[in-house]
Formats: sequence, structure tokens, C-alpha cells
Amino acid sequence: MQRFLFDRLCQPKIDIPDDVEAKLSFLRQSITENLTQLVSHRSFFSGLNNAVAGTIQTTASVLNFGLSDIVSHSANFEDSNRVKEQIRQQIQVYEPRLLDPEIKLVATKDPLMPAMIQVNGTIKSDELEVEFCWKPLGTRI
Repeated sequence: MQRFLFDRLCQPKIDIPDDVEAKLSFLRQSITENLTQLVSHRSFFSGLNNAVAGTIQTTASVLNFGLSDIVSHSANFEDSNRVKEQIRQQIQVYEPRLLDPEIKLVATKDPLMPAMIQVNGTIKSDELEVEFCWKPLGTRI
């Protein structure tokens, strides 16, 4: 499913299935890939954009795609809420097909990974509205 830039430039149109179930599966896969890319990329210029604008940037740009340095955050409640809010804002800007995104931290029994990110929301395809749940593998907070 993941297409490289050259492929997208040469063939910008993707064949979307006609069947409702196949279209929904295609949409789920596409949103999952975009969320994976979003949380795995780092936005090194987001601080610059915030300093210039004075607020969090809400327009899509190559400069602010991805998360800021989440490694420097600790596992306390305040830092966890900051990371969750940042993920939610990035989803609203870069993945608008996921409606009403809700970010949760799900506790694990692994002492090296005390919590995992979970993204819940709703996706619409034609007249169908279904729940969406995504947990990236190996995500730690």
C-alpha cells in the first residue's frame, strides 16, 4: 500500500475499490499507514513555527509534520497529556479522515514500556460510519 514519491508522481490516481467493505478496508489501511508515519516522524521546525506564530501551527506543512522531541518528556501526567495533545493536533491537521480523534495511554505490564498510545476515532465511508482503533507497535511513553 505504501507508495514512494516517484510512484505517486508517475501515477497520482489510486484505484479505489467499488465495494463498500473493500473501500472501508482500503481506508483503514491508508489511515493506519498515515498514523504510523505521523508518530514516527519528528518535527524539528515546530518550535520555530510556534515561536513565530505564537500558537501551535494548524496548517499542513512539511516543516511541522510529525511530533516534536517526545523522548525528552518523562512519564508523568503533565508530560503525557502534552504528548497526547500534540498527537491529537497532528491527527486533526494531517489525517482529517479520522473524525473525533481520542488519544489514550493504555497501561502495560512491561516495566520498560509502562504505557502505549492508543488512537480511537470514527471513519466515514459513503453512508457507513465505523469506529477506528489504532495502537502502534513498540510505542512508549
